Amino acid sequence: MIKTAIGNNIDCQTLKIKCSEIINESKLIESPYNLDCLIEDKYLVISIDDFGEDNLTKIIDLIRQVINEYQIIDDFLIRSFYDVNKIFFCSNNQTKDNIINDKFETVNNLKYSSFNFSVGFFIFLFGLLSLGTIGTIYYFTRPCVLGNCELITETETSISRLLKNQSQGLDEIKIKNIQLGLIEGINKLKRVPRWSKYYQESNILISEYKNKIDDLDKLLNALVLVNNAQTLTKNLPLSLDEWNRVKSFLNDAIKIINSIKVEELNQFKTEKLISYQNELTTVNNNILQEKKANDLLNQAKDLAVVIDNEAKEVKSLVDLENIGKKWQTSIQKVELISPQTTAYLEKEEILNNYLQKLIKVQNQINQEKNALNIKNKAQEKIKLATESQKNNQWTKAVSLWKEAITLFKKIPSEVLLRKEINKLESNANKQLEIATSELKQAIIREEIKTKLKEICNKEEVMCSFNVSKENIKVFLTDKYLQKIASASAITNLTNNKEEKNQIITHIDQVEKNYQYLSSKYKLPVEIYNPQRQLIMIYNNPF
Repeated sequence: MIKTAIGNNIDCQTLKIKCSEIINESKLIESPYNLDCLIEDKYLVISIDDFGEDNLTKIIDLIRQVINEYQIIDDFLIRSFYDVNKIFFCSNNQTKDNIINDKFETVNNLKYSSFNFSVGFFIFLFGLLSLGTIGTIYYFTRPCVLGNCELITETETSISRLLKNQSQGLDEIKIKNIQLGLIEGINKLKRVPRWSKYYQESNILISEYKNKIDDLDKLLNALVLVNNAQTLTKNLPLSLDEWNRVKSFLNDAIKIINSIKVEELNQFKTEKLISYQNELTTVNNNILQEKKANDLLNQAKDLAVVIDNEAKEVKSLVDLENIGKKWQTSIQKVELISPQTTAYLEKEEILNNYLQKLIKVQNQINQEKNALNIKNKAQEKIKLATESQKNNQWTKAVSLWKEAITLFKKIPSEVLLRKEINKLESNANKQLEIATSELKQAIIREEIKTKLKEICNKEEVMCSFNVSKENIKVFLTDKYLQKIASASAITNLTNNKEEKNQIITHIDQVEKNYQYLSSKYKLPVEIYNPQRQLIMIYNNPF
């Protein structure tokens, strides 16, 4: 595996694909080409075709760009695909020299076997001397071997300046720039050889810079988490699960930032922690608001189910009024649902539905109240009609009964009072029939009385009378009877036939009048003397 500065390992296949992609995108090479990646003796080796001097430089730059992007810290070289000794670029000159030397193969031993021993020995001594000279030069010319180690000082200064300049208005690009700077510093410090007295100091700095790289990587992760949270909150409203995800992103980001130990980022950490804590407070408020909205919606829905069940068992105006109050309570709960909540998406539809049901109930209540008001008015008419009947005021009674029945007719058929109203209306109709009948009889009695007045008071008071539903009673006056008796006695003495015929005609006419009354009104006419003794009955029922 290939090591990177940020702790992520990648394989050669991944690097090979990425290099091919960026070369293809550059359109520098149109024909197929060879490119390979492998690790030899802990060195990363990239083999490419000989593309020509102009294109080769550009392609090498592209490959280096990929290596920098992946932040690879292994030493690497770029060589010819066909000639392993032909190296185009190497990240470390020392490595390049060693590899080139390692690739020299003594394939001509047999060819030179005829040389004499002295020539071979001379060559051996010359090679040994050359190797010693080159080794000595290499040993003392490595960084930080002789004198002060300016490399460490320069690296520290460069990193310090980088952190100071880039930490202002820190963002993803600046963080990656700092990481690249730290990687470059690490690569410089790796040049300090083990035999240098500054080797341990350089290793401490390398470890410190790697920790900073790790912290910056954490910071990038934190920024990604915050970005995820902010992306989610762009599409409001969010469900409770989504708000909890946002909360989790922010909590994780805050935890990561608190773990970062890069002193140069303290001010940035403080600013971000305050910002993210404020965002977290807003998220917590939104979670509470979402829970409250969901609770209100669920309470309203549950109450609506209860109301619908109770509506099936309504028996009185009180039941209807209780249902109306419960619909108002349910509507109030829906109206309290805040915007920017998932429950708010259902608010308008549910509110319209519940309002329609409330209006329906209120209409029923008004109808029932109106029916009750009409019923009470009708009952007042019934009370007055009953009193009129007791006083034999049949005309008034009939009028009142008719008014009561008319009021009952105004009450809709679907009201809850319908059974009671039907009973009252039925009774009123019966009473109207009775009152109407009594009124007719009363009119007849008045008619009889009128005729009797004509009979009894024609010339003088002949009689008095009493008319009831059962009969007609006529009471002859004493004066009238005495007059008839006196006239009869005189006619008998004078034998005046004309006067006698007049008396007989009078009596006959009176009897005919009584018989006419009995016949017309189907009532017996009872004739009484002044002593209230029955002396005659005229009864003609047919």
